[in-house]
Amino acid sequence: MSNRVLNNEITFTMNQRNCPVCDSLKSKSLYSNSDYKYIDANGEIYRAPLHYVVCDDCAHIYKNPNPDSEQFNELYRSAMIDAAETSAEENDARAAQHFNAFIKLANEFFSESQEPISVLEIGCGNGKMLKEICVCYHDKIKQAKGIDPSLPLGRALSGNNYFEFENIRFDQLDLSRKYDFIILDNVFEHFDFPREELNRLKQILTMDGQIYIAIPNILLTPTGFVDMFAGHPSNYLLENFNWLIDQSGFHLLRYDYGKWLTCLIRPKRTGDDSVKLDIISAKSKVNELIGRQFRKNNDVRGKIILLIEKEVAELKRKGKKLIIFGAGCHTQELLCQIDFENVICGLIDKNSYYHGKKRMGYLVYSPAQISSLEFGKILLSSQSFENDMRKTLINLGVAQDRIISIYENVGY
Repeated sequence: MSNRVLNNEITFTMNQRNCPVCDSLKSKSLYSNSDYKYIDANGEIYRAPLHYVVCDDCAHIYKNPNPDSEQFNELYRSAMIDAAETSAEENDARAAQHFNAFIKLANEFFSESQEPISVLEIGCGNGKMLKEICVCYHDKIKQAKGIDPSLPLGRALSGNNYFEFENIRFDQLDLSRKYDFIILDNVFEHFDFPREELNRLKQILTMDGQIYIAIPNILLTPTGFVDMFAGHPSNYLLENFNWLIDQSGFHLLRYDYGKWLTCLIRPKRTGDDSVKLDIISAKSKVNELIGRQFRKNNDVRGKIILLIEKEVAELKRKGKKLIIFGAGCHTQELLCQIDFENVICGLIDKNSYYHGKKRMGYLVYSPAQISSLEFGKILLSSQSFENDMRKTLINLGVAQDRIISIYENVGY
């Protein structure tokens, strides 16, 4: 019998919607995943079938139908974006990427400001970004605040020494208080109703204030085993994003294309040119994305499945067990697609919030406990952190030939 015990899955109500950018009813189906699931910090599993469409009128890629907003807010309340209590060494590389992208666009505003600056980060996650900003510009910032709906992160951030924290969603924020600089780092793509959120931003931004927005660069979507749009309800191109903010009363000051599309915007002023949507360019980019990334993604996905199935069959033949390193959505997707019956003896993860708890039916251990576990091999279940996971295990004395690095092995 399997040692996997699953919690009851929660199924979201799915609602049809118009394009969140231009409100058009016209769209074409892009792709679907009827078995897509989310997992929260407490191990609860939420079923929310994916169906992405492309708007005929603005080329925006969005989920339709989309999970009910109120139900999804409950998932956000129990979500965990990295462990706030992990050491700086664990997440420095990732935090540095975000901070460097930020200062590339925002440094001029902070450096040249003659008045003390009030800062707000919406969706501050583990707080590392806002902490770095507070340290870097300590002589410029008079007040800093972060908000995030995650209760686990809220408990970790409460009482921190760098910024005021409030455990709320953006739509729960007091709109009477204004800020000189607002940050949305990989948050805007999560908004179901971006026009409403942009209107709220206008209400809390000072007249000469600016907003930094970083969203995934969908032209460089990661190719791997999980959804290439990471389940985000909205996926923007520069063309339709710029048109949206123009229609909402903002002006794009500058932008940069890298891992993310990063933008600096301010309220529109007299003399600012109106933005015309370049639909031809936008549709051309979407067609290229579909042709290039979808084929590549399917190829990589197929190779990963074959690799893992071969490893699992060999472990079963030898009577050995498998440990999976990673207790998040990547592992959830692997478990949906591949038969691991009776071969997994547990999960390991660096996030101490998960230790000693069941996730996806398996007990989660700390990497430091690896020497006390009996196993044949360890599968690294992450695309972004595969190298870091491998280094961690080698430093703990695990032999290289007992580590399954799926992305390295398929040549990605």
